[in-house]
Amino acid sequence: NLSGAPTVSVANISELKDSLSAEISAVESLAALEDLRVRCLGKKGVLTSLMKELGSVSIEERKSLGALLNQAKTELEQIIDSKKVSLQQAEQGARLA
Repeated sequence: NLSGAPTVSVANISELKDSLSAEISAVESLAALEDLRVRCLGKKGVLTSLMKELGSVSIEERKSLGALLNQAKTELEQIIDSKKVSLQQAEQGARLA
């Protein structure tokens, strides 16, 4: 759910990653994928907001939550890149058909 601003926690990071992964999988156009990428990873994106919240947690939590956030960000970037390639291939195939 991208509408609410989730607070930083292991459960929220995991839930957010799963939710965003499902949304990325469901995207059917490059434009929609780009919109979702910006909402996830952009300057005012959900993950960016969570990263900013790290300042409000203890140092011990910050290390583990920061690592989790970075891992989630990396995984989402890979999923987005993979989806982008498949959408581009589908568009090329449609143009050639």
